[in-house]
Amino acid sequence: MNGAAFFLMVNFAVALSFSAVFFVVAQRSTSPLAGRWLGAGFAVASLSALCELLVAYAGPPRLWALGAFASVLCGLVMMTVGIGEMYRRRVDARGIAVFLPAALFMAYVIYDLPRGTPLHAFLYQGPFAFAVLAGAQIVISAPNGPGSTDFLVFCCCSPACIFWQRRGWLSPLVRARPPRTMSTRTMHSSRKA
Repeated sequence: MNGAAFFLMVNFAVALSFSAVFFVVAQRSTSPLAGRWLGAGFAVASLSALCELLVAYAGPPRLWALGAFASVLCGLVMMTVGIGEMYRRRVDARGIAVFLPAALFMAYVIYDLPRGTPLHAFLYQGPFAFAVLAGAQIVISAPNGPGSTDFLVFCCCSPACIFWQRRGWLSPLVRARPPRTMSTRTMHSSRKA
């Protein structure tokens, strides 16, 4: 097992550990449904590590890359629903039913765009940022006010900022070459050896 595959398996195990913790906490929680949604979100998002492995070792890569995208996005949406349950704010199921297929279709369409460009970064990372910001909005609009939940708001908004700058958003400014995922670069080079 090369280094990239090892780190993907570590990510998978960590995400499943978080999932298990949320399911255990849900058993004793005052809002068990919120804990179950959060646990299920981590479990679904953990599948992205397996999809990333399959990008390198099984064909077709587009299918598994879209699977990785879909699993992380669905996991984030499930976590947003869990946050909504925790704050007694229902997330609109119809909105999710439109958002998820639209985001997956967009990921399919932009698959062949050059990586490392602001357009690709914005279109690829935008749905993730939107899902995280939707969770932050639930917390901000909570009846007890954002003052008591500033840390949670910070935790929800920080990843959204990272999603937008992560793959290529800043690369034109620093004249970096277009980034590739560590797993794909390392696995393809080890497969040729």
